[in-house]
Amino acid sequence: MKKTLGIGKDEYCQLLEEQGYKCAICGHPHIEEKGSRLHVDHNHATGKIRGLLCKHCNLGLGHFKDNRFLLNLAYTYLEKHVDWII
Repeated sequence: MKKTLGIGKDEYCQLLEEQGYKCAICGHPHIEEKGSRLHVDHNHATGKIRGLLCKHCNLGLGHFKDNRFLLNLAYTYLEKHVDWII
């Protein structure tokens, strides 16, 4: 597990417990299924682990390349064009 995720099983389980067994961004609950786990999110510049994310939140950050400015622009766009914000 350490080779593929960058952390060991104990570290992963500790993070999972600290996050209440859900995605650190959207709060989607983690469902324990074979081969299913939350993604280990990390800072690509430093390698420091930030938390555990569901597939969609992890991909979202990746597509925005962790750029807070672009994420803020996307948020502003949604505020303008969507009738509801979660």
